Order: sequence, then C-alpha cells, then structure tokens
Amino acid sequence: MSLQMKNKFGWVLNGKFVRWGTLYIMLGVLCVPSYVLADNGKFSGSPHGSPTTGVWRTQSYPRGSCAQCHVIHDAVSAHPYGLFTDNSNQLCFTASLGGCHADQPAGASSGYPAQESDRMPIGSVDPGYFEYNSGGVRVSGIQNLVRWPGQVIWENGTYSPHYSSPNMPIKDAYGFGACDNCHNVHGGPSLHDMLDTTYSGVVGSEVGSLPENYALCFSCHNINGPSGMSEATKMIAYYFDRTVNPGTRSGHGIISGGGYVPSGGRLPCYDCHNPHGSAGYNGQGANAFLLSDERPGWYGLTDTKNDSTQVRRFCFGCHPSSDGVGGGTVEGITLSPLPNTVSAHLSTATTHCYDCHGRDYSSSEGHNVHNPSPGGYCVTCHNVAQKGRRPIVPEFSLNAHHAIAIGQSGTVTNEDCGVCHMEGSAQTGDINSIYHRNGVIDLRNPDNGTALTGFTSLTRDTTSAILESWVVEVQNNFCLKCHDVDGAVSPDAQVSGGSALTPFTDQNARVIDVNDQFAPTNTSYHPVVAPGNNPYTVPSSQNNFTATLLPPFNQTANHDLISCFDCHQTTAHGSANSGILRDETYFRQSTLSSSFANAQKYFCGRCHNLQYYVNNTDGVSRFSNHDRSPHIGAMGGGMSKNNMSCRGCHAGIYDYDNDASCDNDAGIGKIHGYTHTNLACSKTPGTNPPAFLFGGYISGWKAVDANTNTCYAKCHPGGEDY
Repeated sequence: MSLQMKNKFGWVLNGKFVRWGTLYIMLGVLCVPSYVLADNGKFSGSPHGSPTTGVWRTQSYPRGSCAQCHVIHDAVSAHPYGLFTDNSNQLCFTASLGGCHADQPAGASSGYPAQESDRMPIGSVDPGYFEYNSGGVRVSGIQNLVRWPGQVIWENGTYSPHYSSPNMPIKDAYGFGACDNCHNVHGGPSLHDMLDTTYSGVVGSEVGSLPENYALCFSCHNINGPSGMSEATKMIAYYFDRTVNPGTRSGHGIISGGGYVPSGGRLPCYDCHNPHGSAGYNGQGANAFLLSDERPGWYGLTDTKNDSTQVRRFCFGCHPSSDGVGGGTVEGITLSPLPNTVSAHLSTATTHCYDCHGRDYSSSEGHNVHNPSPGGYCVTCHNVAQKGRRPIVPEFSLNAHHAIAIGQSGTVTNEDCGVCHMEGSAQTGDINSIYHRNGVIDLRNPDNGTALTGFTSLTRDTTSAILESWVVEVQNNFCLKCHDVDGAVSPDAQVSGGSALTPFTDQNARVIDVNDQFAPTNTSYHPVVAPGNNPYTVPSSQNNFTATLLPPFNQTANHDLISCFDCHQTTAHGSANSGILRDETYFRQSTLSSSFANAQKYFCGRCHNLQYYVNNTDGVSRFSNHDRSPHIGAMGGGMSKNNMSCRGCHAGIYDYDNDASCDNDAGIGKIHGYTHTNLACSKTPGTNPPAFLFGGYISGWKAVDANTNTCYAKCHPGGEDY
C-alpha cells in the first residue's frame, strides 16, 4: 500500500487521489492495521464494529467505523494510536470525553444486574451464558450489558480490585487496571462481551483437567499468575483442576447435572462473581471479592470466610435451606432443599457453612467454596491442617490406631468420630453444633452417652506425683468405660449397625477388656484402678531400704496410682508406636531383634529403676540376679543372651520355654494385669506366679519362702535359686 500527500485537499492512495472526507474514515483502518490483522479481521463482526449496533461516539462518521475512536494524526492534539483521548479506561466510559459506556442515570446499564431469565437457553449457541436475549437471540446494545454495574462501582477501590489492584497485568494511562486485561476492543476469539480469551457457558466444562470454557479467568488466577497476587487467589485454578482435585465436586461441580449443566460440569465464575464489582442486591451494600449482587441475600458480603451470617446469606442465595428458605433456579436447575438430616441446614441455624464444607485456601487440594468437601463433617475438615485444626485423620493410618482393626488399614468415617466425640453423631455422622467449635474437646461417656467435662488439651506430666483431674476423668469415665467387659453400652457410642463390643464401622475392631485386667483380685496387675501389690517398690529391709521404682512411681502416699497415660500417649487416634505407647516397644514384631530387647528394657525403665534391676553393682536390690548378663543382654549368642530383655520373663510375649507340648500362656496383651495358673504339664503345676512371671522363657516359678524362689526356664530347666 502506497500513501503520499498530494495537497491540502487530499492524498494519493495507490496512485489514486482521495479527498479528506473519504480518507478520514479510512485512516481508522490505516492507523491501526496491526490490531485488525492481529485479530483476524474480527472487528467488523464484533459488537464495536457492527454497522447497526456498533460504536457511535460521534455522528460525524458511520456507526462502527474505526474513526469513532481513531482520528487523523495531528502533531498537536493526537494521542497514542491516533485515539481521540488518552488510552485509559476513560476512553471507554467517560461521557464528557465521548465514551460510550458512561453511567446510565440509574448508575448501571439498564439491563443490570443479570437475572436467570437473561441466560441463553438450551438450543442456543452457548446455553447458560448470561446475555440479554430474546428467544435465545442476543439483543445488542450497551443498554443490555447485563454485567456492567457502571463507572462508579468499577472505580470503587474497595470493591473493585480488578480496577484498583496494583497487580493487574495491564494498566491504563493513569495506572489503574485496564479494560484491556479482559476485553479486546477490536474483537477476539470469545463469543461474548468482546473478551480477549475464551469464556463461555457451563456446557463443556466437564471435559478436561481444566475447563477451557473459563480460560480467561484462569489465565491470571493460576500459580503463575501476576506477581504480587495473593497465593490463595493463585490457587483458584487448582481447585477446578481434576488432575489435582479429582471428582465432580471440584470447581463447585454438579454431580447429577440438569438444566444447562452436564453431569460433572464445573460452575462458571460469573455464577457467583461479577468481575466489575457490585453494589449489593438492590444497592443494600457492596460485596467484597467481586461477589455478585444478583440474588436477594447477596449484599454486604465482606467477610464470608469468617462471618456465619454473611456466608449463610450467600449460600442460601442458591441452595434452599432444609426448611425451604432461600435458593432458587441456577443454570436452569431448580435446586432441592438441603438435607434435613443436618441441623445446620435449617434457615434458623447459625453454623458457618465453611465449618463443614471447607475454608482452606492454603494448598492446592484444600476444601473451600471453589472445591467444597462432599459434606464437610469431621473427616474432611480434619484431614489437613487448616484454621488451627490438627490433621487427625492421617493418624488413623499410623502403625497403631483406634477405630480400625489391629494390624489393618482402613478409612475412618464421620460416624466413627461420633463414637468417641460429642462433636459428632455416631448414628448419622452429622456434626453436633452444640459441642462443635465450642472451644473444648468433649468426649463421650461410652456407657451413658453423655459428655465428659470438656478440656482444651489432654496432658499428662509423667514427672508429677499428682494425676491431673482431666487425666483421671478421661481414664475412668472414657477409656475404662469402653475397655471393660460390656464395651460401649450406649447406642450413642455405636455406629448404625454396630454393637457394644464392635462400636466402629470396622466390625473387626473389637473392644479389649482392659479394666478387668487391672482388677486387684488378679495375681499380677499394674496399679491403675487400685494401688499396687508389690511390697518391694518402697524402701524396706527387704530391698536394703532402696525403692526399686523411680519417683513419682514409687508407691508413696502421693502416687499410689498410675494412669493409662503414664504408658500410653494422649493422642489416641493413632501413633507410629505400637500400642500407641509413649515409646516404641516392638511388642507386635513377628521376629526378635536387638532393637526389641533394648526397647523393652528402656520402656520398663520409665518406672522401674534400671540401676537396681539391670546394673545392680551395689547389691541393694533384693532381686540380685536381674543383672546377670543373660538376663539383660541384647541380640546374639543364643541362650547366652535374653533377646526379650524384661519381657523374656515378665508377661513374655513369645512362647520360648523350649516345651512346645505345654502352653506357657504367652503374655501379649496381658501386661495390664492377669492371673496365670500353671498347667499340670508345667514345672510348677497349679501355682499362680506373681509379678507377671509367665510366658517367654519361663516354664514355672516356685515360691519357697519370703527370700527364696525357684525359676524354671528354657535356660534353667532344672530350676535356679532366684
């Protein structure tokens, strides 16, 4: 193309003289050929380029002509790109400058805000998209821009971050977020609103890892988004990405489909947000986070993450409460009332919706309004650390755990949580809002179903002679009320279909009767429900006036009893240690190892003074033979070393007495307390040995008098004076 000035009346274009009047219009094309070509000539078919409804700033030129925005280059008055004013937002909407998208008298376009009736219907090019239409055909004209709230709202820095945020990728001449971030004034690939990237209705959003329908929003709201954008905002694309969050609920998905929504479809951002800002429903108070104002409760929504009143107005804008308040049609679907099995679904309830459905924006898998949990409840909220919550659910997959059978792995359920915690219901899995989030942990008495005194943290100071009150309360009215002969008696402490002895969903997880093992009527027992029966633990002439137990476990007047939590961790959900013990003892290890012997010795040494049981160099202990190397050694040497250490003789776990024909009643699970009567085939038939002297290497124990005992064992088949 050749263009030369001929004289003051015109130019020569490709060898032909063209007068100013004709050229004036053509210059719109000549001045910005890169835009037209870059957009594949889509301007003429765009809303701006339409000869019937296109841009019409001035009647001096045809509607939709380039000259409506681009004027002749004038060294004095011309602006960049030959525009009639600065290349800023003002170009689009300030009336005094000739902008087209000026505020209407009502403060927004006459079609605002969008309503369900504005959706393009099934059978149209893009079902579900908000666009003012008649019978599914778009009605053109700026007065019908149902998403445009007007300049006043757009320029409100509090409620319109796309305008005011310093992180916007494209800024106008005055440093504000430019319309160009989302719109292409010359026309682009989008079907609607002159958007510069694909954005359309919900149909097709079920396809792919990320819905291409919403590419415009995800072009910024992704982990590589604009510098300075908050991490939570950058995570949004992840919540729609089904390679990260599989399942039809990601992206606030619809499981069953209906209306314009295919099964598994992910909701469009515009169902909840207006990228231009909002004034609040009926102008009652603008919303933060670009939340829309199209539904009755959507006003003054400034802290939905924490304010339960606000979030309930927001959620009930679409979802009818269980008693039929709120809600309505969304994407052509008339939503059913929320399930009435959850008390928080009542319109009169006050529970925060996100307490159950998630408010975690800290990770790509977090549950929140963009990726709601399937019903919230215990296991989804407490599966990851969020809002100060401890991630409890993973603890049930550790080496030792409650609710799942010993040696097995499985999935803990909401119902399982309600077996032990008043915060939930074992029968329904629902959350009990009376106890949930009341600031304390409320355990359930398994015999009568009532709440124990709440506490913030169950702690046991094992250096103290005083048992804490909540330790005694939990032990006596929780642990031992379940771990007794009749188990969890209350139906409130049993899942539906469970029983007193199998209260959890895993019916192989049976209750173990520990309470009766502690009974003082047993020959051997640890002093949990009654003081101990070992006369040698306090200083006396029999032990050279030296206690064989460490304080505070030395049976003084201040510590006649110990607690479950002197041996077991207070984290009862699960632990890496066998038996949820404070130290790993490997008591369920199938084969012996050097680790086993030392682990048993040092665990017993938490209470029993190893100086006198193992390192008896000064003869102060009555049990002088404890320190013989075969008794205390680790792995190696066959019979020359006691591979089981303490439990080689005391409640020995494995039957190692070298007499397979005579059962020595190995002591796994019997370390709490037990009465063992030696069989007729034993070296000491009919006797009831004290101090857990059964199992392991022991084949008999004979008490002769107060100072003389005879041990029969694998290593002492003929008996040994002890």
